[in-house]
Amino acid sequence: MNVDYLNGVIKNALANADRSGTVLGEDGLLHCSVCGAPRELRVEGVKEPLPVMCLCEKEQYEREQAEKRLRNAVYEAKLELERLGPLYDPGYDRCTFSKDKWPESRASVKARSYAAHFDELRDKGQGMIFSGPVGTGKSFLAACIVNELRRKGKRCLILSTARLITVLRELRDTQRQLDALASLDLLALDDLGAERATDYALELLENLVDTRALRDRPLLVTTNLTARELREPQDLRYTRLFDRLSRLSPAIVALQGPSLRAQDRPARAAEMRAVLEAG
Repeated sequence: MNVDYLNGVIKNALANADRSGTVLGEDGLLHCSVCGAPRELRVEGVKEPLPVMCLCEKEQYEREQAEKRLRNAVYEAKLELERLGPLYDPGYDRCTFSKDKWPESRASVKARSYAAHFDELRDKGQGMIFSGPVGTGKSFLAACIVNELRRKGKRCLILSTARLITVLRELRDTQRQLDALASLDLLALDDLGAERATDYALELLENLVDTRALRDRPLLVTTNLTARELREPQDLRYTRLFDRLSRLSPAIVALQGPSLRAQDRPARAAEMRAVLEAG
């Protein structure tokens, strides 16, 4: 390399180096006044010390790079949802942990813990099943997990089992969409067991569960079925499906109590009356 060119590069770097926040050390080099690390480095054969990043500058650079990677991941996850087309249901987007009215409940704590430890659980292919009566908050918690992970740049989707079956039945290239669903970081099937129990529906669900199992990709499931009904389904055709599902979603979180929607109904009705009577 031309020596004059190299010296020119060095002079330019020195001229543009930020020397603010530095102190002169005993070694004759500039040091960061915050972390104390050298901001200069001597190189054999080079007359002037070269500028280098100190520890706090490196940390700042790494934070900026991490933020950039997160923004890119979130953008890619958004594109993935657009590619899934009608399988994406924006109605679940409003569900977030910040809107949880019972954050200290056992089910909510487990949902938050799952989201917090998702990377580890995803690598093990482990999902979770929310089981309980209608209106107990199963779908809300599953959607909260999905939306929290999307915020972190994970490729996730939640949709009702009935919607899944209806949309795929109308598509020509069903296998392509199944492959796309199988590749997601997390897939949440809402209201499993409420779909029409047709041979087509069963075959489709088995295909999806099998494909995700082969890729060690976890499933979140919400269902009105009890743990016993999942182990011993009344419709024996579902035995194989539920057995495979137990491998992908080994933890069952049971939600009990009255319907939250029923509890909210009087207040919502009062709000409606107030609006109508106001003229």
